[in-house]
Amino acid sequence: MHEQGTTFFQQTTQGAINRIIYFSTSRIVDYEGGVDETLAKIIRADGHLVERIEIDEAHDSIKILQS
Repeated sequence: MHEQGTTFFQQTTQGAINRIIYFSTSRIVDYEGGVDETLAKIIRADGHLVERIEIDEAHDSIKILQS
């Protein structure tokens, strides 16, 4: 992850991270699945917890929803 990019993540109701999105001016990386404790600590420290993420590949954009 580059410092100029932004990381968003979602988690299950049990608090386990299950989706990570990294977004920068040149790329979007979308990962769905489990992560180990080391990565989870990094993501929680540097990322932003969100409720829902929608990716529009046709326009290279991400819509983030949170309350």
